[in-house]
Amino acid sequence: MEKLELNIPSKYSHGIFKKMEAKSTNEAVGYERVKLTQKQINYFYAIVYLYREKLLFVKQNSLIQVKSKDENSEEKTKHKLDDTIVWNDTKISIKFKDIYTLIYGEHNSQFDTLNKFKEVLESLMIETNLLGKDKSEKTTLIKIIDSIDVSKNTFSITMNDEFIKPYLITEKLFKKVNLNLLFSISGKNTKTLYLILKDYVGISPIIEDAHIKQMVAEMFSNGRITEAIEYINTQTDISVVKNENSKYTIKAQLWFENEEEEYEYYLRKYIWNESVKIMEVKNLNKSIDEDDYTKGIFKKIYKYQKEKYTLRYDIYRMLENLKDRFQSEVDMSEDNATVVFNLNDEYKSFSSLIIGDDYNLYGYPFPTQVTFDLEETNTILDKYYESEFIVYDLKQSNYQMSSIVF
Repeated sequence: MEKLELNIPSKYSHGIFKKMEAKSTNEAVGYERVKLTQKQINYFYAIVYLYREKLLFVKQNSLIQVKSKDENSEEKTKHKLDDTIVWNDTKISIKFKDIYTLIYGEHNSQFDTLNKFKEVLESLMIETNLLGKDKSEKTTLIKIIDSIDVSKNTFSITMNDEFIKPYLITEKLFKKVNLNLLFSISGKNTKTLYLILKDYVGISPIIEDAHIKQMVAEMFSNGRITEAIEYINTQTDISVVKNENSKYTIKAQLWFENEEEEYEYYLRKYIWNESVKIMEVKNLNKSIDEDDYTKGIFKKIYKYQKEKYTLRYDIYRMLENLKDRFQSEVDMSEDNATVVFNLNDEYKSFSSLIIGDDYNLYGYPFPTQVTFDLEETNTILDKYYESEFIVYDLKQSNYQMSSIVF
């Protein structure tokens, strides 16, 4: 599934949805809080994402390129909105099936809840910046939709200029939010809490417990905020720690949508580390930028030798997992020991196999090379991966082979 990211302005992350209260003719106008369901939160951000993409395409000539210099005096280009452009003069069509596909990765023909969501959207407002994080903004009540119609399972929407502009080019405070992750979070209240906390990742001031309760007290019963934070810590890309002074420290952490994404991340990390080793062997002239040189090595490996390094990474990963297994069972350091496998009749001439730093296998007690390429090593390791193994202490033995390390 495509990675979906949306820059959500801070003033919206800690805002609350409202609508005009139903009043008799003589009563003053008032507003009541709207608590969107889990599905409706997903619908809302999917619609904002699709509306933004389509509107920028329609108005692509309205973005001005502005050139400036960074702290290193290097020229950079960024985009700025043309202030003379009117944004709410265009109706954007968003098909129901596109909303479903964005959220769930597939099309669902049952659109009853989306049809009903029109009634919510057309009266929806947002009260912004309630925690005052964005010092340049006052708390404001903003209408979200100027007009909305439904025909043939398609929304025809015009969003309010004041609401949509901060999403188009996010020049003020914002956080980049992975929508795939947001859609996957279970529970409407936990989604809302996540967006508040996400906005405070890695910054000061630290968000206080009183602020969280101010925003979500109506949503959570006693103790449920703690449960929601525990969920966020284990299921999202942020880590939340409550300090003794009732303030929260929020840090970014890794989150993967699936095993393929996780594998690719660690494969790239492994290839980068190997690239650093190659760079260090080169003993570069001090005038050469080591980081740029390493990037060049990485690009070449990834483009031309990815298959070879993928095999090496698979072996490395199995060895790391084995290391975790035996180090949890035996009190020893990495410097004085290695893993050897108990073997079946196929290799009965050896009592065990040892992994060399060249990623080949060697028979013990004889320093005889058993495998000569990565695929062979991978095949045998995979075969013995779940079998019993013994720990062999290199320092206590007369067996000398400099290439054998683990």
